[in-house]
Amino acid sequence: MAEFTRVNGSGFYGLDTMYSTSQIDVYLVTPGVDVSAEASVVEGAIEAMVREVSPLMYYVAADGLTMHIVTDNHHNDAATLQARIRNLGATVGPNDVDLTGATVALGNQMTVAAAGTGPVQTGD
Repeated sequence: MAEFTRVNGSGFYGLDTMYSTSQIDVYLVTPGVDVSAEASVVEGAIEAMVREVSPLMYYVAADGLTMHIVTDNHHNDAATLQARIRNLGATVGPNDVDLTGATVALGNQMTVAAAGTGPVQTGD
């Protein structure tokens, strides 16, 4: 019986490296301001950012200083997402949140915890 040496796929199981098995990326969004007062605010800054970037999943930290988003990478990269969030402006929502200093970075690590609330299925 003939034997074959496997040559495809064997390099994708390393440590301390995040792999995407589909065409999605994860990003760290730092709004530049505390957006915790915007939680559940209709037409607020959090809603505006979510509507603008259309993530597959997102999480806003309880302190309102960071947001994690999982999104399709076909039409998104960190620079594009950052520009889109910054373009929302300096008076976003009823509390006039300034998002012009927001930064977005491509994530290269992931931590998942089983505390808090969620996941809330919004797209079903």
